[in-house]
Amino acid sequence: MKKENYFFRDSQGFNVENGKTTHRGLEINIIAEFNEFFQIENSTSFAEHEYDFDHLPNGIKSGNQIDSAPELIANTRFIYSPKEGTRIELEWEKIDSYPVDERNTHFYKGHNVINLRAKTPINENLSIGIYINNVADKYYANRADFAFGSYRYFVGQKREFYLMIESKF
Repeated sequence: MKKENYFFRDSQGFNVENGKTTHRGLEINIIAEFNEFFQIENSTSFAEHEYDFDHLPNGIKSGNQIDSAPELIANTRFIYSPKEGTRIELEWEKIDSYPVDERNTHFYKGHNVINLRAKTPINENLSIGIYINNVADKYYANRADFAFGSYRYFVGQKREFYLMIESKF
């Protein structure tokens, strides 16, 4: 995809007009069932998002990676279903390193986050489950940028526990 006459707000808070960008990529979704109990699901996006023009006030050069646009985003789920209605899922979320400024001089290192979910029926109308997000209690950013001379991190959630009770009526 190519975009022209693109208007955006730069890291200094100014509007930039007549921007041009180029986007190339591939998205893959895979489901691999090994037997009736175990499967792996994966969704991955490989993409290059680049500026296609020069803008000296911001240090944008044609070919620079667009800030806050990782080339690799992936989600993999390992699913075990030992009996009817029971599901145990280990999820791995991966965000690759990406530049956080238009000049491509500052970077966010990316992150890996692991989540765990389990759900099982108690009877035909009632199920119970537990979710643990960010199992390793890792510090990460949902989004990062470099603006006004410093890094800004939009912090991801710390470890979270959820108890779920589901009823069918």
